[in-house]
Amino acid sequence: IAMKGVYKSPSRNLNIQFSYNRSFGGGKTFPNSGSYTTTLRPDYTLSIWPEEITEAKEAERTELITHIHFDAKYKVKNFYELISKSKNEELTEEENFELIKEEAEEVKKGTFKNQDLLKMHAYKDAIRRTGGAYVLYPGTEKKEIRGFHEIIPGLGAFSINPTGQNNDISELS
Repeated sequence: IAMKGVYKSPSRNLNIQFSYNRSFGGGKTFPNSGSYTTTLRPDYTLSIWPEEITEAKEAERTELITHIHFDAKYKVKNFYELISKSKNEELTEEENFELIKEEAEEVKKGTFKNQDLLKMHAYKDAIRRTGGAYVLYPGTEKKEIRGFHEIIPGLGAFSINPTGQNNDISELS
């Protein structure tokens, strides 16, 4: 658990728990927490349940908890190839420049990959009591997918470009 606290509002107080790489065990039967299928481990999970229920396990058992999952997609294309090549031989300045240029072009496209959204489908459909699952990635394109009339979209992708000003988080907020 990275952070835990209580959100106080005039209408209802809520327990909030933010977890990093929390595992949701696979093959769990109702009403247990976890995944219907295989063990899944989103990068980040935000869990919310009523304050009067002190334990998350009890909130799971009584179905009064909601999970929101995020998977960050900030990585260098062909990272292992770059590492192994640089270990085995020195890159020329021109080769290094070409690799950096290629990576910059990919980032400029500002899109998420279909496989990333499919993973979010898996989280939303397989992990019990999930309200939403979202890809976080560097780029410009935003996507929200609503299945019904949800408070939050069930699936989505949010572009959040790392900067010191946090100017890309308004959509996520």
